[in-house]
Amino acid sequence: MANAVVREICNDVNQMSTQFGLITDGTQDIQGNEQEAVCVRYVDDKLNVHEELLGLYQVSATTGVFHSKMLQDTLISLQLPIQHLRAQTYDGASNMSGKYKGCQAEIKKVQPLALYVHCGAHVTHLIISKAIPNSLFIKNALDNLQELGTLYRSSGKFKHMYLNIHTDNLNTPSPTSLKPICPTRWLTRYAAVKAVLDNYPDVLAALQEAAKELGSTTASRAAGLYKCLSSGECLLGLYGSLPLIQCLENFNKSLQGSKVTVSGMLEAAEVTIKSLQSLRCEHKFKRLFEEAEQKLHLCDLDAIPLPRKKKIPKRLDQGLGFASNYCHDSAEEFYRVEFFSVIDAAVLNIKEYFTSTDLTEYQDLSSVLLTGTHKPEIITKYPELNESLNQQLDFFYNQFKGSTVEDYRKIFADMVPEVRRMFPQVEALLRLLLVSPASSCTAERSFSALRRLKTWLCSSMSQQRLNHLMICHVHRDRLATLSPQAIAEEFIRAEDKRRTIFGRF
Repeated sequence: MANAVVREICNDVNQMSTQFGLITDGTQDIQGNEQEAVCVRYVDDKLNVHEELLGLYQVSATTGVFHSKMLQDTLISLQLPIQHLRAQTYDGASNMSGKYKGCQAEIKKVQPLALYVHCGAHVTHLIISKAIPNSLFIKNALDNLQELGTLYRSSGKFKHMYLNIHTDNLNTPSPTSLKPICPTRWLTRYAAVKAVLDNYPDVLAALQEAAKELGSTTASRAAGLYKCLSSGECLLGLYGSLPLIQCLENFNKSLQGSKVTVSGMLEAAEVTIKSLQSLRCEHKFKRLFEEAEQKLHLCDLDAIPLPRKKKIPKRLDQGLGFASNYCHDSAEEFYRVEFFSVIDAAVLNIKEYFTSTDLTEYQDLSSVLLTGTHKPEIITKYPELNESLNQQLDFFYNQFKGSTVEDYRKIFADMVPEVRRMFPQVEALLRLLLVSPASSCTAERSFSALRRLKTWLCSSMSQQRLNHLMICHVHRDRLATLSPQAIAEEFIRAEDKRRTIFGRF
């Protein structure tokens, strides 16, 4: 049944799309074996984009050369010509994205037209990870939040104490649960910060009570966290991180779909940059500062202090005149500078990640469709395009108008077949833009199915059985359309012994 599903997918790719893109990501199963999920992205006759899992492949080495050989062998076994490969999307690990020995570089040696796109969802996680350390008070606040979530998960007594902090007062609702900031997940930071800020008085009360009543180790951890979280600097760091994390996580959510295009990802990156730059405003930070002060007043804590002024070292002060080092007039001014530095770092990283060489080539290709620019070097590079594209584009623009790749996809999808056949080269160009995956989320989601299938109670199954179960589980809709009669006949024809047992089915 699994082989029939995969054959159906490959037939759809070869007959409907011809060109396709590859998505690959890896994880370890319950036994610690490295499993690589291989997915294909293609466009059907109605110009709908599909991302389908082709299977799980166990690898013994994780080098770029080994991964590229595995992908080439997979394409050969599934009868997907590598000459039709036009895009590849992986995460940013060096064995996959390496410029010389990475998997994408090895694939390009065989197929230079396979443009590499760094997974957009992974990129947003890297942007957050690189931007936050530029502000010490925000970084320390999130570190304290991580320690609080770890204490909440590891200590059942503290968890019970926190959730039942209002047992004596039935009119006050119980606080919501807390969670740590997972360093690998994409969308857990905003929820974790928001949960702590919404229940800040209860968190402080539970920590203070735990420091007095629990065991020595837990009590010392609770006392240390209470001291950190009761400071105005930590609370301001949580408030300052909230809009930054929310903006980038919204960007991340927009990329987690099988129909997301690279051009759409680049446009979303521009919108995210503008959203981040809009936060770089004095009155918006002042509002955050005032909210933090109100929360401090509600919790009966000290106001946010201005950091101690540092003296200039003597080795730097000698012979430099009588000028003193700069001192901020208020705590708001001091922390605003660090807050703006985080925004600047995030914007800089977005521009750096989304201006790679292959993305530049993709933008050149999309500009041919969106602006009608004649670029002979682009047309001659792809065998499916020819010189008649320019003429068809000129005629096409006289009849239809659009501003994005999605607009032109809808235009072609709504055309009658007779009109659509008038622009075969424009449709071929549109298909090239649609087959480029923007993220590896389809491969990531297959790992959830892997955890459901290969558990501690089912850990000794063979790789072949695991792969077949994965395909049947992930492609349940396709599996339901298969003919049981055809499957039974194929099973009987596989061996002569079965023919004698079952006869004609």
